Amino acid sequence: MNPTHLHIILVHVPVAALLFGALSLKIGTFWKSRPAQILGYATIFGGILAAFASGATGEEAEEALEALGGFSHDLIHAHEEAAEGFMFGIWSLAAVSLIGFVLLLQNHAKATLFAWIVLIYASIVSIGGMRVGYLGGQISHPEAYDQPVPQPDSPDED
Repeated sequence: MNPTHLHIILVHVPVAALLFGALSLKIGTFWKSRPAQILGYATIFGGILAAFASGATGEEAEEALEALGGFSHDLIHAHEEAAEGFMFGIWSLAAVSLIGFVLLLQNHAKATLFAWIVLIYASIVSIGGMRVGYLGGQISHPEAYDQPVPQPDSPDED
């Protein structure tokens, strides 16, 4: 398995993990369930790690597509730019989530406030991840986005 395969597999995980983690935090905060909140933070941290891994494999996936040819450089660039913005959101989410998790472990009075901040911010960041995925899908699945599907070169029929 090469980095391109890993990229294709991993890119789906951050969005799903952030949304599931936010849902778990919401349930845990609403029901005052510490285990559900811990699960929410752990799932968000897993999504953050998956985002780092998919970002780390993205450059090699881009190089592989360029070597193959037949893919739009503009679409690849748009996907890459969106991914960079998403990674900014991931880094800031990591910081806020770490603060919230430490406050939860310390039973701090602000732990509930931070849980709400984290779940809202994780939901917002996941929307950015969905945008990255949408643009990535345009690269490899033009048939799903009202784009002309590249046709393989056919031999001349004289």
